Amino acid sequence: TSAGVRVAYGDVVPALIDPPWDVDLYTFEGKAGDMALVSATETAGDRRYGLQVDVFDPQGMSVAKASASDGNPVARITVRLASDGRYLIWVQQPSARTGPYTLSLKNLTGG
Repeated sequence: TSAGVRVAYGDVVPALIDPPWDVDLYTFEGKAGDMALVSATETAGDRRYGLQVDVFDPQGMSVAKASASDGNPVARITVRLASDGRYLIWVQQPSARTGPYTLSLKNLTGG
């Protein structure tokens, strides 16, 4: 959906990039000061299809991005959240490749 799938700290979500150029959207509630770790891990295939992950703050501004590349199957972001609110995670594959992945969200500050 356009609003994204709701996730919470501690979640691990299996997903699929398909069709090519698919963009999967997720949202989570964050608090100012949280240290959020967002990981998208390719789980099958050649593990080189280059997932990209972007995190957007409650105002819609990009606050962090990462890519899996050069045979590394993980796109990982660690970001300290600046404000309370609903954050948006984009997971996309910018080429014509498809495949499964898992999205995980952790709060490294434990809150």
